[in-house]
Amino acid sequence: MMICNLIESCKVSVNHSKKTLIDKEGGKSKYLIHNKSTSNYSIIDFENCVYKGRQNDTKCDFGLKTETSIFYIELKGSDAIGGIKQLLATVNETEKCFSNIDKKARLIVTRFSKPKVAKQTKQTKEYKDLIKKIGSVENFVIKQNAYTEII
Repeated sequence: MMICNLIESCKVSVNHSKKTLIDKEGGKSKYLIHNKSTSNYSIIDFENCVYKGRQNDTKCDFGLKTETSIFYIELKGSDAIGGIKQLLATVNETEKCFSNIDKKARLIVTRFSKPKVAKQTKQTKEYKDLIKKIGSVENFVIKQNAYTEII
């Protein structure tokens, strides 16, 4: 359960109505949070806090935790399949820390390397495993450049 302790210590609670998450190394993609109710939510920095010192580990960038859900967020350049691997690895290692809430995954890429890549991504074993872990296709979103989550 050590990973759960790390997550707790890396969790930052906020209630901002708008917040933008970016990864300085992930290209120009960004994840926007629109908190209409100004309720509390937490941002978890998986990459630079939970997994600090473990640069070679496969992990996603951020987590957004609300009362009812954990959103696993990966901001990527153009490697969509790599992004799915990072999301899956983080869900696998941390799902026990979020046992009573919905799990959702968000992948925002700066660009798709080839037009068919979005379709090919859904054929991969990693994609199918990720969907099994988070429960349904509806819980996974892949977007280009930016995505706004309304919570």
